[in-house]
Amino acid sequence: MIWIENVSKTYQQGKQEVHAVKDANLHIRKGEIFGIIGYSGAGKSSLLRCINYLERPSAGTVRVNGTELAALNEQQLRMMRRSGVKSA
Repeated sequence: MIWIENVSKTYQQGKQEVHAVKDANLHIRKGEIFGIIGYSGAGKSSLLRCINYLERPSAGTVRVNGTELAALNEQQLRMMRRSGVKSA
């Protein structure tokens, strides 16, 4: 249902790169429940924002129900978010 493969998210802070998420892999099947825990600043929110494509990952692939989110335009992403995890 949700496949995250080698997802990384890097932010620029001035001249410095900050790696919020580095090579994350996660496969969640229908009906499974997961929690994301970690220290403050560990990248939990960045990972969630990459999963729903509110932010595009710097690297890696996010697929929901077999649909690669990078292939969708903004309107299709909005439609997919509104419908839950159904493919657009």
